[in-house]
This record gives sequence, structure tokens and C-alpha cells, in this order.
Amino acid sequence: MLEFDRHPGGDGGAVVLLHSLGLDRSVFDELVPFLTPRFEVFAPDLPGHGASPGIDGMTNEAIADQVADLIQDVIGEPSLVIGLSMGGCVAQALAVRHPKLVRGLGLLDTTCWYGAEAVQNWEARAQMGLDQGLASLADTQIARWFTPEFVQGNPSVVERFREVWSGTELATYAGACRAMGALDLRDAIADIEVPTAIVVGADDVATDITHAEAMRQRIPGATLQVIPNCAHLSAAEHPETVAELLDTELFARV
Repeated sequence: MLEFDRHPGGDGGAVVLLHSLGLDRSVFDELVPFLTPRFEVFAPDLPGHGASPGIDGMTNEAIADQVADLIQDVIGEPSLVIGLSMGGCVAQALAVRHPKLVRGLGLLDTTCWYGAEAVQNWEARAQMGLDQGLASLADTQIARWFTPEFVQGNPSVVERFREVWSGTELATYAGACRAMGALDLRDAIADIEVPTAIVVGADDVATDITHAEAMRQRIPGATLQVIPNCAHLSAAEHPETVAELLDTELFARV
């Protein structure tokens, strides 16, 4: 079972927050207070990340099945699922594999497919992590996660992310990289029937607006909103804006 934080809140049902690669549930620390007035919020650590144990055969589908167990066994009712980056890939797989457990999707700075060179590119990232250690890659990641203005103005937040990233087990990181390389949900997400809101930072170079638009075109009825002056980790850089967009583009539709 995944380790998770449970944040009591309003009576609007459950929201499940799924974090990005190499980080943990604390990614959403800034977003949670904007959600709890209306919802009970569950923020798990995905397999091998944070306090959750790893799993054999790390795939996007296997991670989604672990989240399904959390919703089924702990929450006990269909939930709103918000996924950031890797967490958004997991959220899509969850909606495809376990549609009765999902009542709405928020897809933040994510993709359904990383492209024709994905397997090779993600294997290279896995090997770089294994060879050099994650701490040595932290500066590169921070430059992808946040705009320079945010980095300069929020040193304590940035350092928190650096510490979490640097503490992630290398085997977990490599396995998750390979899972992202193998990801291809382009056809499957056409079957998603729940309200879906897609949000992307205008300065996101990891999963830019072309990835967001590809999902919007494939998921029936999905909406797409772009946040200015925002990089890859929108839920941490602009939590209030993300909450407002989820409210209008997702919560109002369920």
C-alpha cells in the first residue's frame, strides 16, 4: 500500500494528488490549502518515492494499479485525480484501466507520449542518474521545474525540492525513467469519459504545450489552459492559479 497524507476538508468528495518523477507528495504542499475548503485531499507517495516501498516491474500501468488500490481500499468512492508530470501519466492510465474509480481528471504539465525517441532518451536519463547520482543533476532539474524568477524569490521551496530529489533511490529513478520511456497512451485516452482539465506552464520545456494539445485533441471534451510565467511544476510555482483553473475547468463540471 502506498504511504499517503490525508488532509481533512469539505464535503465535496476526495481529491487524489499524484506527484512527479523523483519527488514526493510534498510537491503539493502549496496547492493543498486551496483544495481543502471544498475537498478531502489524499496525497500519496508513488512507488519507490518518498516513504512508499518500491515495486517490481515499474511501469506506468503498475503504478496506476497501486493508486487504484488506494482509492478502492482507503477512500472507497470514485475520486477526482490530479496528476503532475509523471503523476499525470499515471492519472491517465488510472482513468483508462479503472474508469469506475475516477470522476474527473486534472492533468498538469504532462503528456500521453514522449515521442518517437522516448525509449532511448529516457534510458539515457536513467543511465545518467545511475552513473552520476541524482544530487549532481539537481541544478538541471531545478532549471526545468521553475522559472528563474521563482528560483530567485523562493530559495527555501527550491531547496526543499532539491533535497527530496537528491534523496530518491537510484533504482526507483531509473525504473520510473524507463516507465516514462515506454509510455504510449495516445489511443487509450480516447476512451476517457470523465471531465478532464489540462493545464500547462507557458515556459514548460519538459512537456510543452504541444504535449498538452495532443491530449486535448484525444480526450473527449477536455479543456486546455496555459499559465504565463510558469515552468514545469505549476502546482508548486502557481498553486493558486492552478486551483482556480481546476475549479472552473474541472470541479464545476463534476
